[in-house]
Amino acid sequence: MALIDEILQMSQWLHQQQTYHRTHHAHKTKKVVAGEVWQCDLGFNIGEEKNKSRPVLVMSNTDINRTGKAIILPITDADGKIKPNGLPKYDSWFLLFADTTDPTKMYAPGRRVQRRATPYTFLDKDSVVQCEEVRSVSKARLLYKRGDLAPSDILIIKRLVKGVFDIS
Repeated sequence: MALIDEILQMSQWLHQQQTYHRTHHAHKTKKVVAGEVWQCDLGFNIGEEKNKSRPVLVMSNTDINRTGKAIILPITDADGKIKPNGLPKYDSWFLLFADTTDPTKMYAPGRRVQRRATPYTFLDKDSVVQCEEVRSVSKARLLYKRGDLAPSDILIIKRLVKGVFDIS
């Protein structure tokens, strides 16, 4: 039964890709700015690639954003991805706090927002930006803007991306 479900999911994704392909010209003028978080349909994955509709962070500059594409970093939930000391499991990840008091939306029940950290109202739950998962996507995949990251967080994320590529 799992194979049939996978074939069905792939078929649905192929149909969605065709829709994006037919409408991608209309999305070229979509205003996208570095530091914004968008809901993005990443589609069907291969192996460990990020998939499905999820928040992403736009990292590309204004020149690239004027084209029909944007460079993004996927954002995933922080559940099971944070060490006991409150740091992300990998050095290339950046922890984002959801502005919530709901313990089921926290990476650990009762966690405290770190001093200098910005809690984000547009996040459903605590999340991590995966800076090693750099990807270029058509702006047709960007469904709606969720919010903006704080400039201080963007600076740290840029440093983490440089580290991924060994850029000083």
